Amino acid sequence: MGALMYYKYGTFNSLGYGKNKPLPKISALKQEWATLEAQKKKLYKNYYALRDQSRELAVAKGNCERILGIDKNATGNANERTADHASDHPRRRSTTHEL
Repeated sequence: MGALMYYKYGTFNSLGYGKNKPLPKISALKQEWATLEAQKKKLYKNYYALRDQSRELAVAKGNCERILGIDKNATGNANERTADHASDHPRRRSTTHEL
């Protein structure tokens, strides 16, 4: 009953199917699906290649910034930043404890 309800009232009518236009055959739908799947695979290969290239460029940019001592968040050089934050890091804190 569910498919008949969609055909009579809902989705199929909104797509233009009805009394004058019959529903597509399953074989035609499978063929269209295969074509779309092939296009998707081709586009995803391109997407993955561009994504990997973007990651490589981000790593290269980070390496250049570290080598040149550029830090977007700090006003001074990289050494000042690490000295300021050394006390915030739990492994860099002093090991002496007051009793």
